[in-house]
Amino acid sequence: MAEDYKVLVTNLSYHSDGTITVTGTKQGIKESFSLKCTAEQLCKSTLTPKNSSNKTVTTKSLFKLSDIPSVMRAKGWHMAAYLNEKWLNDESLEMTAAEKGDWSKIRPNLILYKPNIFNHHWLKNFERYNDALDDIKTNITSKASRRLVLKYLKRDGAFNSSNLKGLSFSSESNYRELKTINSGNVNELKKLQTFHENWQCQNLPIDNGLNDKLDTYIRSGFKVDDLWSTFGSFAIYACIGDYKVIPQRNNYFMIYIESIVCYAIDSYEFITPPDDYLGHWSRDEFDFNLIFKKNINNLNSHRHSRTGEFRGSFNPNNLLYPVYNSHYQEYRKKYKKGRDMVVWTKPEIISMEDMSNEFKTFIVTKSDINSSL
Repeated sequence: MAEDYKVLVTNLSYHSDGTITVTGTKQGIKESFSLKCTAEQLCKSTLTPKNSSNKTVTTKSLFKLSDIPSVMRAKGWHMAAYLNEKWLNDESLEMTAAEKGDWSKIRPNLILYKPNIFNHHWLKNFERYNDALDDIKTNITSKASRRLVLKYLKRDGAFNSSNLKGLSFSSESNYRELKTINSGNVNELKKLQTFHENWQCQNLPIDNGLNDKLDTYIRSGFKVDDLWSTFGSFAIYACIGDYKVIPQRNNYFMIYIESIVCYAIDSYEFITPPDDYLGHWSRDEFDFNLIFKKNINNLNSHRHSRTGEFRGSFNPNNLLYPVYNSHYQEYRKKYKKGRDMVVWTKPEIISMEDMSNEFKTFIVTKSDINSSL
């Protein structure tokens, strides 16, 4: 089969075995072009000359699931390519739908912690991450957060009279050990989980749901960036970092938040259901098309809008195929590969110094403290 050729499409039919048969004309000679979709090779093409005496059949691979990382790298989505390649090449490790989301209890061997690449310095390249940090900083002392903050501080002994030396209590110990976590050692990962369970009081989803995704897609000029292709929908979490408790008159206390600790967590898996749409792909290209996501490929774009007949020339090498979670599950079954992961970015200490007092201080009474969870 030539590297580059065009077929004038005259007929398209789908078969129960997953084959698509396209009939058309190539340089005036009737030929049949067939496509077979599998997990390993989402599109394998065979061009057979009409002349039955010619026994030569040429096969060309148009697109495989394992081509996706190279497409990602070509588009500058290096983090996404790293995770996708790791999933495709590592031995199968499967996350269940039931354990997804309970990050403090998730099996540590599912956690991928690469602080040198998945960190605040990478995340801050994206405007919506920075916007999320601003939102978290303005809500860290909101009514919803205060009950958790009081719970954590009470547990930390912040309101014990014996600890209120110098008329205040300060603590920086809760996150200090995080600075030494630089590997995927199970014991170190458990420290991350314990910190998350003991101090997390805010979370903010990013690109969560269809409307948020469309908004991001439109605002970016109909482009997909490395953050989206890496995480899709994910969340930013915030924990209390440095704080002070300053006793006031009449059994009141002022809570002063000096810093917070922020990080992102996202699961990298292809759990079904749901059978999520992951874009249209070829060996060289990508398109995110929610309107045509259920199409087997983009051949239907060659139909006449009124008559439904095919028109114009069609280059098989330019076909884009929709990829779904189910393709990755088929790949896992066939090759015993597919490592599900919980990607945990390096916790970053964020100062509250630039925030006005209304966002980093609040007053509580002993009654409030005693009634905290």
